[in-house]
Amino acid sequence: TSCDKFRYLSSYTAIEAPERCVFGQLINIGAVLLGMNVWVRYLFVKEIFLKKKVQDVIKWQRVNIAGIILGFLSALGISMVANFQTVVQRGPHYVGAGLAFGLGLAYCWLQTRLSWKLRSEKYGNHFVAVAQLVNSIALTVFLLLFAVTKIIYKVQEARDLKKGITDTKFTTVPEVYLVSTISEWLVATSVLTFALTFMWDFRALVMETPRVNVNFELIENGETRSVTNGTQKNSKDDTNMNTINSSVL
Repeated sequence: TSCDKFRYLSSYTAIEAPERCVFGQLINIGAVLLGMNVWVRYLFVKEIFLKKKVQDVIKWQRVNIAGIILGFLSALGISMVANFQTVVQRGPHYVGAGLAFGLGLAYCWLQTRLSWKLRSEKYGNHFVAVAQLVNSIALTVFLLLFAVTKIIYKVQEARDLKKGITDTKFTTVPEVYLVSTISEWLVATSVLTFALTFMWDFRALVMETPRVNVNFELIENGETRSVTNGTQKNSKDDTNMNTINSSVL
């Protein structure tokens, strides 16, 4: 039946080993990548606020900070959904889902507002801002639909269990169950498609590799020495680094 073939996100992938192991690993990687997108988006908006004249910049930078907090918590929730399977850890699983979807929705709306703010200051792309608005509206509709149908299904499932019925999704409310599963997939897809809208802005970014400076006075011969002239060697170290980069690259 359709209900048996179209299940919730974690029904097939997060129940039995080794499927749930692979699922958890992939979702954890995805959560880290999502967090990186959240961080880069924050830096992008912050750079505009620092370098360009924007009205009420302090207020909007606070909004930007709120955005990165919501984004990180949403990414954490995605990881929790994968690591706490619903069969054995139902509570943490639902908490993670709430963080991932609920705060994910808040993050999308907040970033949409930031995009329209930047657009009013002549930065960004109008079509990207419109796409984010449409995506956020769709995500809201899908999430509300999922929440309502999920509650209806769970309430009916509890009633059926008292009557000895164990196949609620097949017999009692199959349509509700199917709408619930489809809407959950659409919610997850909408969160991912929203992250793709950052691509246009990210084209203007140049990421630099972190540089590590080693103070050799502290590690030579395994001895502990006081730092006396480390700053005087900076120019020489820069020359050596340039020579190494030229020979390697």
